Amino acid sequence: MARYRRSPRCSWCYKEGHTKNHCPEIKKAAAEGDAWAIRKVEEQKARVKNRQCSYCHKKGHNKRSCPKLKSDKALYEQVVQTFHKERQEVMSDKGITVGSLIRWTNQTHKLETIAMITKIHTKTGKKDQYFRVPTWDWVNQARVHNKFSEEVMMGYNRYNHVAPNVNDDIGVSIQSMSGTGLGYWGNDDTAHIEMAHFIRGTVVEVVS
Repeated sequence: MARYRRSPRCSWCYKEGHTKNHCPEIKKAAAEGDAWAIRKVEEQKARVKNRQCSYCHKKGHNKRSCPKLKSDKALYEQVVQTFHKERQEVMSDKGITVGSLIRWTNQTHKLETIAMITKIHTKTGKKDQYFRVPTWDWVNQARVHNKFSEEVMMGYNRYNHVAPNVNDDIGVSIQSMSGTGLGYWGNDDTAHIEMAHFIRGTVVEVVS
């Protein structure tokens, strides 16, 4: 359930929707020559002017209203969307979907089993509240192959430090349908594999 957030109430005019620092009544009184209101408006302007943004470290605004953060977020989302699009294209080409039967070979012990894809994970964390976003390997490869401009990558890197998402690859859960043979030790009925590992052609063969 979403937490209820109460609308702010002004301690000057007692109306909801704003605080005293942004009260239109005080600004109106200042425009009409009220000395107290003029002083409060000037004090607020001075605070805003000296305020330093915790994101870009420039003065005159805070993180919430930072124009650099907004532009970096757009660049960040461009990279994330490309990552998810590429993963979706690979899954589509290989027939990787929930319910597909695959022939899985454990790389450590070379054990083979027929398994079913039971879930594809695009989110992580408690209650799946965080999106999985490009892994460091994917980002490095994108940089090597000049997939994005330097401006895009710099914006992505800056915003990535404050983004709520997690740098985990999309994951695939599989269930053995022909006995054991899954997992690192090759003796588990179920396994969870990162997509980068899962889509290697020498490891997975979709059988239906």
